Formats: sequence, C-alpha cells, structure tokens
Amino acid sequence: MQAFKEVHLVKKYKSMLLSFSIENFRSIRDSTTIDFSATHQKPAYSWLKNNVALSGKKDKVLKVKAIYGANASGKSTLLLAMSVWQGVALLSGRDRYEQLPVEPFRLDAAYSESPTTLCGTFVYGDRKYEYGLEMTRDKIVREWLLDRSVRKATVFTRQDQTVTPNPEYFGKDDRLTFLLKENNEVFQPRISFLAAASLLKIAPVVDQVAAALRKLMILSDAGLHHLEELPAQLMYEDGSLLRETSEMLKLLGIDHDSLLSFDKEKISHVKELPGLEKFSDQTDKRFFTVTTRKVKGREDKSLAWLSDQYESAGTQKILQLAPLIIICLRQGGILLVDEFEARLHTRLSREIVQLFNSTSGNPNGAQFIFSTHDTNLLDNKLLRRDQIALIEKDDSGASFLYSLSDITGVTNTANFEREYLGGSYGAVPQVSDLDIALDLEPAAHE
Repeated sequence: MQAFKEVHLVKKYKSMLLSFSIENFRSIRDSTTIDFSATHQKPAYSWLKNNVALSGKKDKVLKVKAIYGANASGKSTLLLAMSVWQGVALLSGRDRYEQLPVEPFRLDAAYSESPTTLCGTFVYGDRKYEYGLEMTRDKIVREWLLDRSVRKATVFTRQDQTVTPNPEYFGKDDRLTFLLKENNEVFQPRISFLAAASLLKIAPVVDQVAAALRKLMILSDAGLHHLEELPAQLMYEDGSLLRETSEMLKLLGIDHDSLLSFDKEKISHVKELPGLEKFSDQTDKRFFTVTTRKVKGREDKSLAWLSDQYESAGTQKILQLAPLIIICLRQGGILLVDEFEARLHTRLSREIVQLFNSTSGNPNGAQFIFSTHDTNLLDNKLLRRDQIALIEKDDSGASFLYSLSDITGVTNTANFEREYLGGSYGAVPQVSDLDIALDLEPAAHE
C-alpha cells in the first residue's frame, strides 16, 4: 500500500506506459507484449485524435487501452503481471518476500522450472526508460534498467547478485559501495536492486524511475495491491480530493449531501458527526467513509451510514474508483482496473472512458488501462482500433494477445461490437448449446 500512498505526492512529471512484455507467467507462456503506442491508422472520426497524447519528445501514446477476452483467457493475468512487476521493483526492499510472487506456465514441463520475465518501457517527463526483471520464486536472476531517451544506454545490469552500474549515472558513492558488498542486509536475492538503491537514495536516475513506477495504480481483486482502504485514506489526507470525489459522485448520478472520511485512530477528536463511534465499531478498517443525506421535511436532520456497508455495490465501486481517477487526471498517472464493468452501469463506464480520452478532462495525458466484458464500449465513435486489445488461449492452454488494429480487413467504420460478438475477431467464449450438452431429463410429475 505504501507505493500507492506516495502516488499523490509525485507531482512534477507525468508518466506513461509505452509497452509491457510478459513471458512465462501463469497462463502466458511465450513472450507477449501489450503496446500502448498509437499506430498510424486513421480513426473513423476526427475527434478520436484526442485519444492520443504526446509523451516525451515524440512518442504518441494511447490514453485508453481496453482488453477483451473470454473468461479465463488471461485478462487478469496480464494486469496481475504489471502489479507483480511494480511490487517487486518498489516494495521488495521493505516488504521482504519469503517467495517472489511469480508462477510459471505449468502446462508445459519445459517452462515449469524456468524463470518469469516482466519488462516495461515507459516515459517519465522527457525521459524514456526500460526496466526488466527475470525471476523465479526463490531469487531475481536478472534485472536491468536502460535509458532510452536519446540512445539505448545501460544504467545498470544485474546477474544474480552481481550488479554492474554505469558510473555515468551512479558516480562514486559510499552507499553504492556498501550495497554491492556481499551479504549486506539491504540487497538480497529476493530484493530488486532498484528497490535497494531507492531505499538508500542512490543516484537521481533511481529516484526518477521509482517515482514513475509509483504513478502506476492497480485496482484488482486478483492483484497484490487490492486498494480496499486506500481511497478512504487518500480522501482523509486530502480534503480537496474528498470534495472532488463527492462532486464526481453527484455528476455520475449518485445522490448524497456529503461524503466524510475518517481515521479510526483519531475519531475521538471529531465533533462534526455525533455517534461516529458506532460506525468505527461496525468496520474493521482503519480508514472509512460515511455518507449523509437530509431527511425530507426535516432539513435540520440528516441520516448517516457507512459507505462500504450500506451503499450499493455499484456505489462502493465508484467510491473506490473516483479518488484514483481524480489523482491520475491531476498528475498524469496510470490507472489499471481489472473487470472494469463489474457492478457499474454501462453509461457510467462509458463516461469514465470518455473522460480519459478527452483533452479538457485529461489535460495531463493520464492513462486508463482496463479489462472488461462490456461490449457497449466497443464503439468506433469511442475507441480507435489500436485501443482495443484481445486475448485468448490456444489449444495448449497458453494465452496470446493481439490488437484489433492487427487484424486484416477491419475497417475504421466497422461495427466493432457486432463483429466481436459474432466471433469475427476471436477472443470470445466457445459456448455449446446447453440444452443439448446437459441432456436433462424432464422432472416426473405426480
């Protein structure tokens, strides 16, 4: 959680993902890359040019990427891989792993004992970096950081516990000398060199890369960072974020008078809401939100309730999403959401996608990457072809990824939703006729 808490403190530069590659992780066996760069294909409508942001000096990057596929096709695996990459890169220096959170492809014996490789290319301000990890559950086998801003310069490489730092980036530093000594307590086989160097504040380039990775926020039930309490904590710490979240809820049609956020450890000092202690007793969370609304005919009286218990499941989902969306839009961050459509009305989902695609609503080039089954978003008036990724499994059970823009014959005026549901693009469930498959006998009647 600490990595996400620091997101709203990083304000200087925007960060954007250019690509992310995965090999031998859960259902993804072969090297697979999801590309966030815009293609040169002409979109159907002129306003779709706003769906692309200029990042760095010349990179044209998609603001939104939607990932579609059948159940169990690998969508969650793709986003979980990004969560693992970020977690090991940033948190392994503080949250010491007993085992690294990787799981190889197990349906092929040739891969079950091989390492997992995760690598991302991203822009932070006007700098472009590539950071990669190759690891088993027991150790980090390889690690590398490349500066690709002008030329492909190596910042550091690691093979097992041997690190080769580039003196142009690190210079001479006693902290670096200590870190490279054998058997020191900070740099261990299951700790990334990036995390260890960041912990000791070694080299500005390390601080820059760590700051870029902290701008990645991942909301996933399957992920390492399930953000259950974080939105309430961020709203408690930032009054303007709380007010903006409340306003966003109202704009999305969720009626209320006020939204309040509290820290259970400090409620004894709160006088604004009588009976607050009972809410504290009803939740096991340290940070929680309370919603209030006036009683009709009794404007002097308000009702209050715990948002995470008495609001609908959809409202609770928006309460998780809204603060993270606002932070991303403020600072040019990256928001990843697994099963985006879950518990959300499709009109709300569409409004959020339009918000990230727009120029006025998203002036800092924030990115929104999500997996979904909501085919109403497959609309050529909303998304470009290169903004739609598809994932499915082959006969061996391995997931593979491709883009709608890779499929020959798909025009920019095609009805994406109808053709996808019709099976023209793949990545849909292969469902048999259940009446025939189940072969049910009629129930006997007395």
